[in-house]
Amino acid sequence: MRRLSTAALALALLSCEAPADLGPAGAAAESDTFRQPLWDDGNAEVASYAIQEPRYGTMRAGWATLIVVKETFDADALVKADGPVPPANTLEVLKLNHVRTTPTGVYTYRQMASVFVRRDSLRPVKLVTSSQEWCGITHTRMEVRSARPTLRSSSYFGAEGDRAHPVDLGEDVVLEDALPVWLRGLDLTRTGARSVRLVPAQLSSHTAPPTTVDATVEVGAPTAVEVPAGSFEAIPVTVTRGEDRDVFHFDAAAPHTLVRWDRADGGFYRLARVERAPYWRMNGEEHVGALGPGPALPEIAE
Repeated sequence: MRRLSTAALALALLSCEAPADLGPAGAAAESDTFRQPLWDDGNAEVASYAIQEPRYGTMRAGWATLIVVKETFDADALVKADGPVPPANTLEVLKLNHVRTTPTGVYTYRQMASVFVRRDSLRPVKLVTSSQEWCGITHTRMEVRSARPTLRSSSYFGAEGDRAHPVDLGEDVVLEDALPVWLRGLDLTRTGARSVRLVPAQLSSHTAPPTTVDATVEVGAPTAVEVPAGSFEAIPVTVTRGEDRDVFHFDAAAPHTLVRWDRADGGFYRLARVERAPYWRMNGEEHVGALGPGPALPEIAE
């Protein structure tokens, strides 16, 4: 019994926060877009984008992939419920994997954010980001077990290092990293503005205190949009905070895939292709490039 109690105490100490209490932390969705049966088909939405983003004082071309898929989470451990022992409590989530690759000179920025939100409300559950290039690695992690979780960050930059910050997740707060999913949960037929507070994006090679900022989210009228994937009737959603403004264009037809994103920093995303697929099973040589761009590999002589 003493040994069991010691083990339980050790597990508890691994987390500085209490077991999951996923109450009203963060702003909720307006529509049932992600409660539709489409998301129960066993596939992920895999959308590939041609992008540009500023690096070292100039715009650099790259590519990004946004993967959205329904998963069952262990509601206590906040990990995928696929372990050998079924968890006592489960939670349906949507996972957004945002993968971004930007070549610069002799090295390439490879960055990824995993954002987990409740399927029923799109309120945040977990956020993990990482950024790698030849200088080093930066990563962040936040588990939402209350309305005031802790964001932990680790950076190779000397002025940043390892830090922990409390995050205010009131009922009007949205994670900027979650916007490609959260905005799709708006009632896109209802034009006009909504007021929110944003936790700044953590998908970066730098870390900064996650101080919330006031923002306005405005849904506009449908407009024609041309991207490499084709022509779309799209609904623009403008997110404004201070002098910065991002404009997201979502397909007017359900499930409202992001087709264009004009970023506040002058960069952009343009949809190149989108399809539903079980990407986790597509790991054979015959699958290379099947769902969008990837790194060019040199031929190796035998």
